[in-house]
Amino acid sequence: PHVARLYSRYRSSVLLQSGSWYVAVAFLQRGLNFLTIFVFVQLLSPEAYGTNAIFASWLAILGSIITLNVYTAIARARYDFEGQEFREFVSATLSLGIGSSLLFGFVVWLLPAQLIEQIFDLKKIYILLAVLTTSAALSVSSSLSVWQITFQYQRHSIVSVALVLSK
Repeated sequence: PHVARLYSRYRSSVLLQSGSWYVAVAFLQRGLNFLTIFVFVQLLSPEAYGTNAIFASWLAILGSIITLNVYTAIARARYDFEGQEFREFVSATLSLGIGSSLLFGFVVWLLPAQLIEQIFDLKKIYILLAVLTTSAALSVSSSLSVWQITFQYQRHSIVSVALVLSK
């Protein structure tokens, strides 16, 4: 009775609805990520699986370093800025992150392929692809952050699940 009364009282709460969506999608994402391990093991040769694992590791490292993880400032900025000023802040963070990604990509483009392969243990084309991927991931992460803090949980959930399915 107590739980039912609480549920009926907060059923229309945006916070409860968005929290429920986020929890459900988080479980779905973790489950799908776990299932893809078995698919990759069956489809890829050990060498290809190793290359994919190295690429994924470098992607995570480079994603944090070259985009400066500026999207994480968006959640805090929501409390400091409103309206047009907030949109300008989001635009500035995206510009900074994508600009630093492109600068890193340009440096990689100029360096000899042998040096890149020695440093990263991957072909140069994979590192250039990682730079492009980090720029796209920054845009998506920024959008997800904006949707999360503005309680656009359905849009956030759909894109989050689509990202997992596209991997």
